[in-house]
Amino acid sequence: MTWSILTEGAPPEPSYQELLSGGGQPQPHAFLTRLCQELTGTTIADRKLVHETETHVETVRGFCGDPNVGYAWDSCRHTDDTALPMLEEYTTYGLPGAALIWSVAYRKRGQLGYATWTSTGLAVRLDEHARAVVDRLWAEVFGTRPEFGPAPRTDQEYENAVHQRWEQLRADLRSAG
Repeated sequence: MTWSILTEGAPPEPSYQELLSGGGQPQPHAFLTRLCQELTGTTIADRKLVHETETHVETVRGFCGDPNVGYAWDSCRHTDDTALPMLEEYTTYGLPGAALIWSVAYRKRGQLGYATWTSTGLAVRLDEHARAVVDRLWAEVFGTRPEFGPAPRTDQEYENAVHQRWEQLRADLRSAG
């Protein structure tokens, strides 16, 4: 299986009026949790591991699942300038037939806070079954069909990124005791 990237079908961002009327935007966690549950047949829980603040930047890392199967997430937010988006990256690990690296940016929407997000990059490696599950869940959760095209980096670069994030998760688990 080779890596590809999302080229069409990014989740739509709701208008401010839709947000005010209670129409929220489905979150990446909703999609990833369902994906993990469908591919593994088990439920997964969210766990925050690391919370750091350094010179106006807050970093939070955690995972959903267990140390062998699930997805790890990283969140980075500037504490001195709320006009800058909050960046998050999700990396799956141990899923049968699937690996995803997904970057999103949350935007502040006035009094609503970080109420909307945009996908800034999604790279996937999917076998036939996992691709069918992703297509179906993406449509159910986000209301659009994902289209994937050739990835700009080598397969090994993506595999290295997944491995590095998994190693970071293991180090975080050790330090959390």
